Amino acid sequence: MHLVDQYAYGNRLRTVDPAQKAALAVGAVGLCLLLDRPAVGGMAAGWMAAITVGVAGVPARALLAIFTAEAFFLALSAVGIAVSVGVAAPADALASAAVGPVWFGVSRAGLDVMLHVVTRALGATAAMNFLVLTTPVVDLLQLGRRLHLPPLLIDLAGL
Repeated sequence: MHLVDQYAYGNRLRTVDPAQKAALAVGAVGLCLLLDRPAVGGMAAGWMAAITVGVAGVPARALLAIFTAEAFFLALSAVGIAVSVGVAAPADALASAAVGPVWFGVSRAGLDVMLHVVTRALGATAAMNFLVLTTPVVDLLQLGRRLHLPPLLIDLAGL
């Protein structure tokens, strides 16, 4: 059995209705997307991690390991957002460097966008981690049937 499945079957929220856990996770993702503030994403990440570890009883080390893997990909995206590339030095750059005819720069606006995206992603990721680590896949597929999702979508999710 996969490690994530062990936590999904062995946590203290195992018997809670999957619809309630999904509503909490979707609500947290919705708040991260609708309230475009870095504090909201950070608070959502903190609260969802606290619920996953404190209430569900998933080991903090396991959640941290999962977050670390996800953070690696997020960091790669963050660099792509923060760094601008052009044929001329950016006027508003905090730092810039030329590599041949190409200029690379980091601006305050780029860092602000990066902060918004990263905190949104962390909040949404924490919410999805909560759902995955507290709800077995079988229960999620059954929830999809209860919500009358298309059978093809449920079959693809099962694969």
